[in-house]
Amino acid sequence: MKSVSIRMPDELLGWLRKRAARETINTGQQYSINSLVVDLLRREMEADRKEG
Repeated sequence: MKSVSIRMPDELLGWLRKRAARETINTGQQYSINSLVVDLLRREMEADRKEG
């Protein structure tokens, strides 16, 4: 797996932190911001492939 570093607005980072915390609570397993970003991007990639 490759790594990527991105810069993002504080508002977006705050949302990612809260969303990862909710996923951790809901699943009972540690859910990192990285995992969340990968899941979101994967869903978008799969939706894009279905369209075109």
